[in-house]
Amino acid sequence: AIDKRNVVYVVDKGNHRIQAFTKGVFQFKFGSKGSGKGQFEEPYDIAIDKRNVVYVVDKGNHRIQAFTKGVFQFKFGSKGSGKGQFEEPYDIAIDNSAEQIFVTDRKLNRVQAFNLHGNFITFYPNHEDHVALKCPNCITMDTDSFVLLTGCPSEKAHCVSIFSPQLGQFVTSFGSKSDGNCQLNWPFGIAVAKNGDIIVVEYQGRRVQIFEL
Repeated sequence: AIDKRNVVYVVDKGNHRIQAFTKGVFQFKFGSKGSGKGQFEEPYDIAIDKRNVVYVVDKGNHRIQAFTKGVFQFKFGSKGSGKGQFEEPYDIAIDNSAEQIFVTDRKLNRVQAFNLHGNFITFYPNHEDHVALKCPNCITMDTDSFVLLTGCPSEKAHCVSIFSPQLGQFVTSFGSKSDGNCQLNWPFGIAVAKNGDIIVVEYQGRRVQIFEL
């Protein structure tokens, strides 16, 4: 992830730390193996908000930790299945316009939304939708703050699901399991270009596809 100062933050999972670089030159690092404040057990992903606060998915400790210039600020989450809890937090994304944080949980098959202070807001999908997710992987937002998620909704495997801004309501999905064009074989990484194109990385398909909705 890159902050407003063009500092690049890299997850060093095996060493249980985060490293920061500018133009490829090492700047600083933070974190060590453990469960204390500022420590990690297999950090997995990073997102940065408009204030340059760095949020780290601390997968093994079932929580999210927030830092400013490598200094611990606060944490949220614990092991469990209740609101604001995680079994396997995996990916994180931030909608700065709505000031919301989104975290995928692969074991609990859900996404949770929090405010920038780590307070629980809602589930994605909204419980009223009755849309089940299976193994949600990576998450991002488009230019209109719609939430895009790679994973496997129960009725259509290997696809990208789209949810409405702020409400967590399922809108649509696209893709099905295959190696053909416009089909997906284990979609994983996802990003949205400035022009609105959706870029999807296929883990098993070993390729990248670009979609226009």
